[in-house]
Amino acid sequence: MKRILNSEAARELSIRTIEEVAGIVKQTLGPGGNPITLQRMGNNPDGTPLKPLVTKDGVTVAESIRFKDPAKDTITQAILGVAQSTVSQAGDGTTTAIVLAEAIYKAGYKRVKQGANGIQLLNDLKAIKDKIITHINEIKEEVETPEHIFAVAKISCNGDEEVARVVTEAVTSVGEDGHIALEEGYSRETKLEIIQGAMYKQGWRSFGPHGALLVNDKTRNVAELSRPAVLLYAGKLDSLDEMGRLINRVMSADANGNLTNVIPFLIIAHDYSDEVKNFIIQNRVHQKLPIAAIKSPFDGSPNARTEMLEDLAVLVGATVAAKGILELDKVTDEHLGCAEKVEISAEETVIFSGLGDADDILARVDALKTLKETRMHDFDKENLSIRIGKLTGGIAIVRVGGDSELEMLEKKDRIEDALCAARVAIQDGVVPGGGFTLYNYAMNHLGNATDAEAIMQEALKAPIKQIIANVGENPDVVLSHLKPGQGYDARAKKACDLLEAEIVDPAKVTKSALENAVSIAGLLLTTGGAIVMDSATGDGAPNPLAGMFG
Repeated sequence: MKRILNSEAARELSIRTIEEVAGIVKQTLGPGGNPITLQRMGNNPDGTPLKPLVTKDGVTVAESIRFKDPAKDTITQAILGVAQSTVSQAGDGTTTAIVLAEAIYKAGYKRVKQGANGIQLLNDLKAIKDKIITHINEIKEEVETPEHIFAVAKISCNGDEEVARVVTEAVTSVGEDGHIALEEGYSRETKLEIIQGAMYKQGWRSFGPHGALLVNDKTRNVAELSRPAVLLYAGKLDSLDEMGRLINRVMSADANGNLTNVIPFLIIAHDYSDEVKNFIIQNRVHQKLPIAAIKSPFDGSPNARTEMLEDLAVLVGATVAAKGILELDKVTDEHLGCAEKVEISAEETVIFSGLGDADDILARVDALKTLKETRMHDFDKENLSIRIGKLTGGIAIVRVGGDSELEMLEKKDRIEDALCAARVAIQDGVVPGGGFTLYNYAMNHLGNATDAEAIMQEALKAPIKQIIANVGENPDVVLSHLKPGQGYDARAKKACDLLEAEIVDPAKVTKSALENAVSIAGLLLTTGGAIVMDSATGDGAPNPLAGMFG
């Protein structure tokens, strides 16, 4: 059975729901915010139960909230859309978005109960929101130095200077287009590894049981090739004769079959027959040829192997060979690529300074960026970011440490937030942080001329008030003592010039939080009702997380 809620009942329920959701989420806001402990359902691969997660990440907290009541749970999922949209657009600011959404909706609901038209109110709120965003674009300042990046990262990771330093070094090392991966570390310390080249997750082990015979540097257990010719083949290499003839062409065999121009040679193909594998190993071990081979990199997405080869072709200046397109017997020197150096370990291959044409590489990067903008799923976007990073030569690995798994997971959340904040700050600049930019607009640009102005004036003060409350101070008292142009350093508990104190927020984070908060508040204000499952009937599949709240 289903339950029908009229507009008034739906709005009343929305008030209670958004207060409960925001009530727990906003406890994480600012330097005085507290982490929330979340129960995690399910098991690890070894069958042991997942441990609780301790986090200050607003979207993670919001995503964990489920209600037994289907109506409240439906409203919660709508609110969750605020956090998810903000993460998708700006990577951070989720808690601010939920705090704003609660404040806008509660103030708006009062006006609607007093007779205001919800649709007109929403239109007026959107108009004010657009003016605020224009104002933010006018006052934002560019991020130009590592010190600026450090300031943004430090604020986003709640003042952890170790994390801020790692984030700053990672971002400045790989650039705007570089890829930064987060992995679980094996010590207490968080460490950064910069890969000066394009790293692919396929090594000599991918070649099969005898792949270790390709190793020529026993100390480091890697196969190293200096300025190798590079063959890329989108398919299975299964012809012994064709491979033999190709090596003869590449290494200039004379009439007697003697190789007169022995050069390092790297082969990357989707797969190899056993005969071809043995042929390559024999040439490496017995003929002492500087040759190595791996399978094509693969990231799990459709057509990934061929797409990776096409990226590689641009990077090293090669043409991808394949049956029916460019047969192996037709491959000549002009189809082979080259790089300054290639290192192949058991699980990874790093290509240093591919010698592809710079214009071709830039064109490929631009094409991948355009493709990324059209993708809806985070998995696809992440894979495209990785591919772009390989082409631009920017790869960094942050190995997250901690005294326990709980500490490591919590720190990983903060690093993710700080990385996102730093990158969007580079892209779109920064504004005074700590909730001050929105508060300052409310105080200097809004009055009570209309219902929408009154709502926004009240709502824009909510983030800074929550930040102050979370450090144990009275928001009204603190704000009443601020001089014109002053903000509040919640960590130090004192008034200050926020830009001088380097307390800043990425402009894009502030804009996205406001846009999405107005969107969800407007949706709830204009709802004409709701149709949900009746929890009393037991209809519908039970949710394994139901009952955590409510």
